[in-house]
Amino acid sequence: MIIGKQKYQIILLHFILWCILILPPYLFVDGIVLANNFNQFISENLFSLAIFYLNYFLLVSQFLSWKKFAIYILLLAVISFFCFSIMLGYQLYIKDMFEWNTRGYLKNYSYNIPSILYYSVIAVFARSYYDLQNSLEREYQLKNEKITTELNYLKSQIDPHFFFNNLNNIYSMAIKKDENITVMISRLSDMMRSYIYNSRLSKISLDKEIDFIENFVYFQLLKKPKSTDIDVYSDGYINDYFITPMLLINFVENAFKHSNIFHNTEASISINCFVDESKNLEFQVENTIYNLPNHSVSGIGNENTKRRLELLYPGRYKLIENINDNIYSIVLKIYNKTK
Repeated sequence: MIIGKQKYQIILLHFILWCILILPPYLFVDGIVLANNFNQFISENLFSLAIFYLNYFLLVSQFLSWKKFAIYILLLAVISFFCFSIMLGYQLYIKDMFEWNTRGYLKNYSYNIPSILYYSVIAVFARSYYDLQNSLEREYQLKNEKITTELNYLKSQIDPHFFFNNLNNIYSMAIKKDENITVMISRLSDMMRSYIYNSRLSKISLDKEIDFIENFVYFQLLKKPKSTDIDVYSDGYINDYFITPMLLINFVENAFKHSNIFHNTEASISINCFVDESKNLEFQVENTIYNLPNHSVSGIGNENTKRRLELLYPGRYKLIENINDNIYSIVLKIYNKTK
């Protein structure tokens, strides 16, 4: 709701500023003169608006950098020439002037170069200020989010009973002198170390996050589920990719929670993680759904994780949820660059 309110405030601010820029010269003009030049007024100001907003929404954010400055200038020239051609063509059409004079056309275009530069510079400053404000606001939110996340880890990430229950299992296995006890202790130790220390870091290697997930699955299997159709697969440039810790585990927890794998022999869970050479991540979890009518796509997703994604990877992620033939699927894509 707040974001929507801010959006309308920005639109209103743009409208007011344009009125201040455009209207004053025409407020003191005779009505007859203004009526005769109304079409010219419309076309010239539409040209100004086009130059400004093409800069504001496209050119500045995508091409205004030292590496792409030449491309920015070239695109600005081409787009300006195109917009000017439309404006002049419209004016000639309105005035029934169909004679085309190339020399006069270029002369008129040269007169508009200062206007092009003027609105381009305004767009650069306006967009830069907008991006700076967003960046500062996001940084502030991230700081608050990090504090909140650290306080809520035990509630929102992994149930603390998970560790206590497995400690009890290890104790029972020790009494029985089970040969797998050393493996259990090692895996649980790794998980607790990751949970306590890695969760304090801003980024960790993806292979460590995958190790955590594999250990989580290992302990779930020790509970003797009715179905053992559980796959964990990872491929690509996993070791070279860094991710926010404890971000993916919620999707895996939800899969075990909703698949009914501990009571249903037909249940299954599939976990796949892939990183391509461009450092784009795709993480997919699929699981069967028990009692499908009571489930919905929106109900299964973790809102806390979605909120973290929005703050940590704004404009760089996609979260796709789907239910098809009793199979719930969620795909998280995190891109190396803003899409």
